[in-house]
Amino acid sequence: MNRHTVPHYRSAAEYRRRHDAISRSNQSERESPLAPGVALIIIVLSSLGLWCVIWLAVSSLASALSL
Repeated sequence: MNRHTVPHYRSAAEYRRRHDAISRSNQSERESPLAPGVALIIIVLSSLGLWCVIWLAVSSLASALSL
């Protein structure tokens, strides 16, 4: 059976059982959430980077106004 043929199932339960088995195996490959420690590190580094950009913009604006 290729992707262009329509599978024939004897009942809705057989369809659900096969569909759930396929979707579960694909789901574990697609969705791999970050570990909490890695997510925390990414959030902290992003936050620090954003604050650095803000302070850089404020200091460059202050130096431009003081000239």
